[in-house]
Amino acid sequence: MKDKAHTYKPIACHLHDHIESSIVKKQRVHLTYDDPDTGKTISCNTLLTDWYVKEGAEYVVLDNHKHLRLDYLRAFHVIED
Repeated sequence: MKDKAHTYKPIACHLHDHIESSIVKKQRVHLTYDDPDTGKTISCNTLLTDWYVKEGAEYVVLDNHKHLRLDYLRAFHVIED
């Protein structure tokens, strides 16, 4: 798995708070992230359904069941209704 290719770099605490809040409030978000499998930058609108820590790295689960390691995240915005 390519995630193990580099050491996890924790995200800023304030960003973590916004991510957790969007999960609890079930808010749609716009994400931009680097896909470690393809090397491409991906942008999408999604709902974050959960977050967890595994082997010292933090992850979020997108509504399409994709698990995103948070240090690949480049931009995060709550979509206003």
